[in-house]
Amino acid sequence: MAPFRWPETRHDLALAKEVAQYMPEKPQEWEDTAKRLSEAFSTEAKQVELKGRGCRLRENGQIT
Repeated sequence: MAPFRWPETRHDLALAKEVAQYMPEKPQEWEDTAKRLSEAFSTEAKQVELKGRGCRLRENGQIT
């Protein structure tokens, strides 16, 4: 499976909304956020599997 590259602005907005709603701090909370977003971003044709660390780094502007 190829890494998810946050291809659209809507993905960043969904991440921001999740962070604002759940305010994850602990690693497990970030994993829960990643799981919810993975389900939201997946389609029948393409499965997305995000990791908590990737979501945290993206939210903090450390990865583009």
